[in-house]
Parts: sequence; C-alpha cells; structure tokens
Amino acid sequence: MRRALGSAVLLAAIAHSGCGAAPDLTQILEVETLTTGWSDEGIVAGQHKIVPTATFALKNVSQRPLSFVQLNAVFRQIGNAGEWSSAFVPAAARNLPPGASTAAVVVKGEKGYTSGDPPAAMLQHAQFVDAKVEAYVKSGSATWVKLADAPVGRRLVAR
Repeated sequence: MRRALGSAVLLAAIAHSGCGAAPDLTQILEVETLTTGWSDEGIVAGQHKIVPTATFALKNVSQRPLSFVQLNAVFRQIGNAGEWSSAFVPAAARNLPPGASTAAVVVKGEKGYTSGDPPAAMLQHAQFVDAKVEAYVKSGSATWVKLADAPVGRRLVAR
C-alpha cells in the first residue's frame, strides 16, 4: 500500500512539474512600435473601401525566451463598446529571445467604410466615425491579456 501511494505521489509530482504558471505577458512583452491608420483596399462592389489598420512590433523585455505568441487586434468604433472588426495573427512571434523584437506585424480589420468618394475624402466626411484598436496577446495555454490600445489615426497608410 505504501509503495503504491509513493508511486502515485511521484507520478503526480512529475505531471505537475511541466505545468508551471502561465507567464504574465504584460510583464514580458511590450509594444515597441504601434502605428495606426486606414488602408485603401481599392474598389469593392463599385465603391472605394478603407479599413482600420495597425502595425505592431513587440519586444521581449524579460530574461527568458518566448516560444510562441498569438496576437488578436480588436477594432471598435468610438462610442460603441462592441467589437466592430478584428484581425488574428496566430504566430506574431516564434522563438523570441530575451531583448529581441518581432518584425512589424500588420493587421487590418475586415470591416471598414465604403463610398463613392476617394479614400482621403472619406476620412473628412461629417458622418465618419473614428475607431480604436486594442491588442490582445497570449502564449501557450495562457489567457488573452490586453497589451495596448490606441486610436486609429485619420490618415491613409500604405497597403
């Protein structure tokens, strides 16, 4: 009986050793660069289309490497708490050493604005509603955490 109990305790200890606490990504990653704007997606169904866009570079500010980081950008219209559009990057970072930064990660919302007006004029229209972007990250089995948020600038950005 004692031997069986000892084996069970040893197996539980081995199983638990691989299940360390999930890292706090808000302490490990920082947004090194963040630029926002609106991307001209060309003509869609006979109308000009612009979508909210954000470019992120993430930096590992910890002393340990990060093996895999996912990014989810959520775009919200100002004055509306609901999600308007989003973009998911399943591998925003892979094998990111301490002190290293990711390449620029560009995300675009799938929803935006369409009009017969040129894109630059759309940004100046009286009914234009500004937007903001929120960046959420996760690594492994950790839960999503908000890393940054910023207004989407009223400017066109290169595709």
